Amino acid sequence: YAAARQAMLERAKRLCVGVGNVRWILADIRLLRGRVPKGDITICLKVITSPSASARAKLLRGVWDVTKSSGEALVVVPSLESAIEVARGAGERLQCGGSGHWKDESGIVVRDGAAQKFFRREELREVMRQAGFDGCRIHRAWYALSEEFAGGRGTAGKADFLPWDWLVVARKKRRSGR
Repeated sequence: YAAARQAMLERAKRLCVGVGNVRWILADIRLLRGRVPKGDITICLKVITSPSASARAKLLRGVWDVTKSSGEALVVVPSLESAIEVARGAGERLQCGGSGHWKDESGIVVRDGAAQKFFRREELREVMRQAGFDGCRIHRAWYALSEEFAGGRGTAGKADFLPWDWLVVARKKRRSGR
């Protein structure tokens, strides 16, 4: 993933040539507190995915810590609704949590032996509120179905379906409102 993250950062830099007052940082959000100036906009792409609720809370706290007061965070997380549709379309069973059933409320999805947190849209607003953000705007961020399966497995005949992640834009609340 390191190469993909670096490629995304380089692409963003190219697309934003001429934009002033930008500091591009690719780093572990947990290690940044007090080490970098706070930003008006903090972007966190597919990082808040640990199966551990406490680890996710720490990561979101890191986003809150490096975002200026009244600044905004753009957070992208996997969509449980999309994962359910992808599994159905591929004729596979989505493995969630310990139950192995997609209705498992944890949203922990096991793929290729790795557990990762996927979010339902309605839970994101509350997760962000608990992390100290409000004014959430939640959108779908579509991507190619072929990215879901190694070698395009399960994509035949499904050209009209695009899976999505959740893209959340939220404003940092002042500490007293947390």
